[in-house]
Amino acid sequence: MAKIKELDKKETRGQDINEYCRVALNHFFNLHTMEALKNDVFEKLNETHEKIFFRDLNSFVKKRTSLSEKKRIQVASFLGFKYEEFIALGRKLVDLKKEDGLFDDDHTDPDAFALNLSAAKTFHEIQKRHNLSDRDIAKCLDIDLMDYMFKQRGLLPFSFEEISLVFGEIGKKSPDFDDSMERSKE
Repeated sequence: MAKIKELDKKETRGQDINEYCRVALNHFFNLHTMEALKNDVFEKLNETHEKIFFRDLNSFVKKRTSLSEKKRIQVASFLGFKYEEFIALGRKLVDLKKEDGLFDDDHTDPDAFALNLSAAKTFHEIQKRHNLSDRDIAKCLDIDLMDYMFKQRGLLPFSFEEISLVFGEIGKKSPDFDDSMERSKE
């Protein structure tokens, strides 16, 4: 009986990992136009990793087929992730979907993420100017470092509260930054 429960746990964990990868890949699809994905990204993927075709990935995202772990690792790597990060992104997206319905399976608002990328660039400039690490900003926001890195890459949105919190903290540490903020309000 214990062996059956152990096998069920392993099977469920494998299904969860498969689902997290599917959700992360679907999210990546939704942030780009299909033409750009096919032409710019996945043609190059097929050149570097034979036998991984866009149609296979699309079928995987639509839950019609599965991908082997080897192919999921190759796709994650090609997209610039460690496999564990790709799974963590999928897990975070599933959690966000449960919490506040920010994402659904068929659509992610690319305009909202375009604005998010500009916030990420601003955060990067702040970090550079004030010699702050990703860890410093993540601590300021009271979020996991990996979540902050996903936000920096434009994969998860910054909230307005997070943006104002960082600007407020930087303003406290740098009087000249605070003065420039006051002048811009006038």
